[in-house]
Amino acid sequence: MTFNPDPPKRDKKVIPKKTLDPDLLEPNSPRQKAMTLAFKKIIAAHLQELEGKTTESFLDDLSLELWKATRK
Repeated sequence: MTFNPDPPKRDKKVIPKKTLDPDLLEPNSPRQKAMTLAFKKIIAAHLQELEGKTTESFLDDLSLELWKATRK
C-alpha cells in the first residue's frame, strides 16, 4: 500500500440559479425586506435584553423571526 499525499479533489457543489428563490435574489423584494426587518428586530431586542439571555435562546428567537419572515 502506498501513501498518497494528495487526496482526491472533490467537486464543489454549485446550486443552479434557477433553483434559488428569485424573491431572495432581489434586494428589494418583499421577502428580502421582511427577512432584513426580522434580523434587525431580533438583534435590537437581543441588545436590549442582553443580560440574562443565553445564546441558545437568541438563536431560537432568530430562527422563529426568520421563519415568520419567510412565510409572509
